[in-house]
Amino acid sequence: MAGPLLRIRVCIKPNKFHRMQIAARYRIIDLFKQIAHDLHLTVDQLIHISIYRNGPNGCSLLYPMDNNFNSAHYDVSVTLDKYGLSSNEELYIDLTELILCQEQDNDDISTNNNHTTSSLDNSDCFHSTASSLHNSNELLPPSSSLIPAKTTNNLSTNKSLIGQLIRFSVPADNSCLFSSIYFVLHSGKLDLASNKYLRNLVATKIESDHVTYSEAMLGRTNSEYSKWIRRDDSWGGGIELAILTQEYEIEICVINTECGGRIDYFGEDRHFPYRVFLLYNNLHYDPVYLVTYDVVQQKELIQTKFHRNDEAILTLAKDLVDQFNSSTSDDTHHSTSYKKNSSGTSSESHLMHVKI
Repeated sequence: MAGPLLRIRVCIKPNKFHRMQIAARYRIIDLFKQIAHDLHLTVDQLIHISIYRNGPNGCSLLYPMDNNFNSAHYDVSVTLDKYGLSSNEELYIDLTELILCQEQDNDDISTNNNHTTSSLDNSDCFHSTASSLHNSNELLPPSSSLIPAKTTNNLSTNKSLIGQLIRFSVPADNSCLFSSIYFVLHSGKLDLASNKYLRNLVATKIESDHVTYSEAMLGRTNSEYSKWIRRDDSWGGGIELAILTQEYEIEICVINTECGGRIDYFGEDRHFPYRVFLLYNNLHYDPVYLVTYDVVQQKELIQTKFHRNDEAILTLAKDLVDQFNSSTSDDTHHSTSYKKNSSGTSSESHLMHVKI
């Protein structure tokens, strides 16, 4: 008998998935071969990616078994049925960073015929997102609407620093939450026109569920709230964050700078594999990202999505809050950058943990 078929969901772009099935008797390497064939990739690009099992109790790491992502634990010869998967479970793989890197490489080749190698090896690029050690980070997307880190006035750049956590200032136009969400989901791209789309996405979700989104929860009728949140002058908050974390299947961590650095975790109980960070001062939201400087390629690399098991980023978040509060107390309102020391840690984190 062929055995049960397992459902595979591969995220190739934010909110865009490739779905497939494979028999449980097949090996990890067979799964990679099928994905490579379907998505025009190579098996070598997929060897170090992570596979998650999405079952009744949420999403958990399936492969590799070791959370430290030691290369010795990437055994592609193991068959899927060895993991005790049931037919109602789904395997989840995130290839957004790998696809992004490949698109960047294709653009580089098409615009510079003198380059025979890509600017960043694809397997290394994806491995940086699968690992809890972010010593190699995703590239800026190839788009003219990006905010270049070397020229924008909203950023503070210092090439001598490695591992900087940076706040990006989005406009205070009543849509700062939606601008911030778009920024972190699209790896550092700011597109103010996307705010209407995100507002409509939230409103449509609310309109589709009158039981969950009742007047008692919303503070007004379902219909009134849906119309209200579509308006450009309406502020988004906890309700919108709770909806967006489900729609995009990513944990959203909101660092409240006015409450001692408390972090509100939206979607934590869903066990999504990746998380993003926002800063909030009770009036305004800003996105947060990590920037590194590649001394070999002489360019800056940024990352907005982090593995949920990466505790080092929480330590950096505390440093960011401390520096942010210090700069505002000195009447300095520009963005600042924050350094991770050579050991990969800093002072002990005292961030409060709040589950949403």
